[in-house]
Amino acid sequence: MRCSKRFCRYAKRVERSRNPASSPAPPSAPSARPWAAGCSTAPSGGPTIHFGVGTGAILGELRAAGGDVIGADWRTPLDEAWERIGFDRAIQGNLDPTVLLGPLDRIVAATDEVLERAGGRAGHIFNLGHGILPSTPVEHVQALARYVHQKTL
Repeated sequence: MRCSKRFCRYAKRVERSRNPASSPAPPSAPSARPWAAGCSTAPSGGPTIHFGVGTGAILGELRAAGGDVIGADWRTPLDEAWERIGFDRAIQGNLDPTVLLGPLDRIVAATDEVLERAGGRAGHIFNLGHGILPSTPVEHVQALARYVHQKTL
């Protein structure tokens, strides 16, 4: 698959950027453009999601590089990220994964903040930051999923 090969090359560049000894400068969003151009939709026909961690300052560039959905990590407030991306794109906007280590009332409050910042607009994919931490109580993950479904479905 042409798209998969391009994605692999892109992923290798990203990985090299995390190791300063092998690459002096991290890739810019335009370096993702060749991948995005070859993959305007996923091989399955579904949408593509362009996501990067700590990319709040370059969300406009991520949009320009391509993707049907642009991901914003939890460090950038969702409404601000969506404004930078443009409301004509879907957004994957996230809850800080450490919130799930706290009490349920804090989880609900933080989830409400993300959902309020989405403003009920179509095109928001609720997501948990950069994944579930190993020490996260399973019950908290289940409670989060139930709560988001209650509020959005």
